Amino acid sequence: MIHLVFHRPSRGSLVVGPAPFFRFVRGQICFGNVGSTIARFDRHAWVVDGSRFTRIECPALIHAQLEDQLGNVGEAVGPAPDFRILNTYAYIGRHKLARLSIDTLLWNGGERACWPILRVEPAE
Repeated sequence: MIHLVFHRPSRGSLVVGPAPFFRFVRGQICFGNVGSTIARFDRHAWVVDGSRFTRIECPALIHAQLEDQLGNVGEAVGPAPDFRILNTYAYIGRHKLARLSIDTLLWNGGERACWPILRVEPAE
């Protein structure tokens, strides 16, 4: 199980979880297989219950990978000691994994651009 920690400048943080994994789907963050949306991307910030956050962290040993709706997956990255999102950039450890396009809300990373889903899960 993992948690996401949402940060905003000069204010407190918000912890979401635990969850078996999180999916970042076209500008929304979904909680595991339940599919409930916990945050959405809007104007360079992630919005949770009306509060805006510019940084998200997952301080755990994790794997991440890009996916599409048809079940095709990109290369799995990890395990790494942390995952974070700074505005529209996703990092796993020190490696830049992908960037969220603010025009299409698709993840651009790896060998192929335009992935709709970024999945983050704990390393076994």
